[in-house]
Formats: sequence, C-alpha cells, structure tokens
Amino acid sequence: MRSYLTALIILSLVLFAHVQGMEGNLYLKIPFYDIFVHMLGGLGIGFFISGLINSFKPDVSRRKLIIITGTLIFGIVWELFEIRYNLAGHPFGTNAYYLDTLKDIIDDVVGGTLVALLWRSKIQRLKIKH
Repeated sequence: MRSYLTALIILSLVLFAHVQGMEGNLYLKIPFYDIFVHMLGGLGIGFFISGLINSFKPDVSRRKLIIITGTLIFGIVWELFEIRYNLAGHPFGTNAYYLDTLKDIIDDVVGGTLVALLWRSKIQRLKIKH
C-alpha cells in the first residue's frame, strides 16, 4: 500500500510539474526541466509497479528487472502519446526529435532504476537485521 501512496504523490507532482511546464514555458526556460520531470515520472511509475508486484506476486524473484522493464514500457508509451498530441517540442522525424525521445526514455528508466535500487537496499537491510 505504501508503494501506491508514494506513486500517487510522485505522479501528482509530475502532473503538476508538467502542467506548469506547459503553461509557463518552463520546458523552454529551464534547461533541465524536462530531465527532472521525466526522472520524477520514472520514479513514480517505478513505485507503482513495485506496488503491483507487492499486491499480486510479492515473492517474485526478478522484481528489479520487472520494475526497470515496466518503467521502460511506460516511457515508450508516453513518447507515443507525445507524438500523437505533438508535445515533443521538436518536429517528428528530425534528429532533434529522436535525440530528445531517447533522452526522455533514458530519464524515465533512470527514475525506475532508482526504485529498483531502493528495493535492493531495503531487502539487504532486512537480511542484515535477521
């Protein structure tokens, strides 16, 4: 349950940051704003996937891989959403578009990887205590 709440809070912040970024042109004014939003989004998705794992298969052995892969899939779906609604900031098919898309997906995966690493750290702490 804690993972879902954490995901909800983080993804609410992502929604707020994205709306502010679009309305206030923060994506253009602040050079690393897009990186921040994508990494935060990856973090939120990672916690959501972790919550799903806890709810349906808490003893899964490849949790880290599932979190990272799931975050990658969500990142790709988001980029398809950006294509559909012309949100990428660069014309589709240009080198700038492809570089931005690749960077965004990497940023998403970095956020998800942080969740996977946090999970590993949590497991190691539990093993040390027992």
